[in-house]
Amino acid sequence: MQKDLPENNILNTDSRMEKLDPFRDGELSYSGLMTPEQREIWIHMQIDPQATLCYNECVSLDLAGELNVEAFKKAINLLCIRHESLRMTFSPNGKFFFINSNAKVDINFIDATEDFELKTAQRKKEQVESPLDLLKGPCFRIDLLKKSETQWTVLLCLHHIICDGWSMAVLLND
Repeated sequence: MQKDLPENNILNTDSRMEKLDPFRDGELSYSGLMTPEQREIWIHMQIDPQATLCYNECVSLDLAGELNVEAFKKAINLLCIRHESLRMTFSPNGKFFFINSNAKVDINFIDATEDFELKTAQRKKEQVESPLDLLKGPCFRIDLLKKSETQWTVLLCLHHIICDGWSMAVLLND
């Protein structure tokens, strides 16, 4: 006896596969089968949609000194070119991943010169509590908070399906 799955459950692939367009954001550089570990995370998220929040891995970096914001944006985009997982999205049926050739990333700039501690705490909470869209991507978010002309905080939130602790260390080193 098969249980009927609701339409918004990704395990019900019939209704969602029609919406799949892996070329939506341009040319793909690669596609393949999800690893068993990625599949396990995917299934867990389908059983409990709130579980996706458990997989948000967030880190905060404090930067001191003058920051060229345009150069920072360019560096983040170059990081996305270097690390394919940052360009990864997933199929609605949870079987495939796609790596997009497009590496453009939106960085959320926040002028927090007033009430820096409050604004930073609010954004950290939002980062942890907001799901990442694994179908459309990106599977990560970046906030750049300005405390002063020489003090900045970067909030980086990545989904565990694309980045584990080891990978996070590699990204931060780059």
